[in-house]
Amino acid sequence: MRSWAMAILTLFCATAMPGAADAQDAPRETSLREQILAMDSILFDRGFNQCDVAAFSNAIADDVQFYHDQGGPDLDKAAFMAKFTANICGGDGPKPIRRLTPESTVIHPMYNNGVLYGVIQEGAHSFYLREADGSSHLTGTAFFFHFWEKTADGWKLERAFSYDHVPTGDTPPTFLADFPAHVFDNDARLSALLAQHDIPSVAFADVEQGVLRQVHVVGNLSAGHPAPVDAIYKVASLTKPVTTMTTLRLVNAGLWDLDAPLSHYFTDPDLAGDPRLEQLTTRWVLSHRSGLPNWRYLTEDKKLRFEYAPGTHQQYSGEGFEILRKALEAKFGVGLEQLARQWVFEPAGMRDTHFVWSDAVDAARYAIPHDEQGQPIAEERHYQANAAANLLTTASDYGRFLGWVARGAGLSPELDAAMMTPQGPVPDGAIPWGLGWQVIALPDGTRALQHTGGDYGIKALALIFPDRQGATLLFSNSENALSIWKKYLDERLGDNGEAIVEANLGSGGE
Repeated sequence: MRSWAMAILTLFCATAMPGAADAQDAPRETSLREQILAMDSILFDRGFNQCDVAAFSNAIADDVQFYHDQGGPDLDKAAFMAKFTANICGGDGPKPIRRLTPESTVIHPMYNNGVLYGVIQEGAHSFYLREADGSSHLTGTAFFFHFWEKTADGWKLERAFSYDHVPTGDTPPTFLADFPAHVFDNDARLSALLAQHDIPSVAFADVEQGVLRQVHVVGNLSAGHPAPVDAIYKVASLTKPVTTMTTLRLVNAGLWDLDAPLSHYFTDPDLAGDPRLEQLTTRWVLSHRSGLPNWRYLTEDKKLRFEYAPGTHQQYSGEGFEILRKALEAKFGVGLEQLARQWVFEPAGMRDTHFVWSDAVDAARYAIPHDEQGQPIAEERHYQANAAANLLTTASDYGRFLGWVARGAGLSPELDAAMMTPQGPVPDGAIPWGLGWQVIALPDGTRALQHTGGDYGIKALALIFPDRQGATLLFSNSENALSIWKKYLDERLGDNGEAIVEANLGSGGE
């Protein structure tokens, strides 16, 4: 007898493939998207998850055909429905549950002489087993295409293709811990936890085998405004990894020298005449060995100066990244956003990420920062790119970015290895920096690449597991979010999460 996991995978497995938005005009695409997502909900949320067999059957065409890369084709509706009823809705054992990542759905309208006759739905979802106590664990994921036909009786599923399966058996991947009754697997529990800590919202995402597999957003942008799955967060210092990868891609292409003095292109007036300028290179900026303070406005006289000779000491610095930005812009004659779009956003599939506010940013989706009492903080919009801060992005976009980096980001093996290698001696208790990423040794013998971000009312965390091409992230529009980040890591990573928490507590943070 097949396991529940295989029964699930043989019927409908599919996990979201992020893709470009439909090219039709916006009103038509929005309307179609709503219609198809509504049908998807009837088919799976009602039919599959709640075992409403009639709703499930009614959403499927009489001549429906399913094609599965492991279970083979199902070409007869009656036989398929019998299999569905027996394997998915029969018995008293654990109940299969399907979860779609809504933002992953891409809609492709199909026209015949200008008349809409169908829609291709491209996307991804994950399947879980739900136990009697309400706990659940992941059993498998895959990609899918569905063809929905427009009929006189409404939309009907005509063809379904399910492929590239990633079954996990009864044990989730080690970086997606099996978490019975855990908070981050239960929206009601998570909402209660957020309310307890006056946290408006959190967004989290997981990457497996270099592919974005889950995006989830819970809570509110602000009071009375629920956060959509494509909520836009300002992610503070998580800007730096984007600047890092833009720069490393230029290095990889032979267009930028990792070890040339930045003063060849730009010199900050505060540093003019300092003989150590010739030692300030991209390598030392990306590995936080520039010798500069974090921000000059935090110094007593608000002036920028070297506190250490570049390359000699690890010290976190946003000023170094800003000098790098100005040097890049001087050499290439375009702004950082344009460079990032060419070298990072487009290859990584980031379509909703910006360094500055503009008409391209949908303010209605912005997660407003909140203080310790859960009150909104006065809006501050930035119109000048900063290489170290203020990036606006979604959990989906940044998750794709992390997956892209986990897959190597198109870097040479040598440059990719350098990115993950500490660039010099590390102060006691500190986490070593590679090129743009902190490097943490994990108990299972693998590594994590980490970057954190935090401004007042904003907290963010990104982790990559390069040895298994995995990643996870957590965004929040709350000053209180640090109160739950340990819980998130415990649930997602188990012993590895505990080691990451200890490393951060020992280092004193960013």
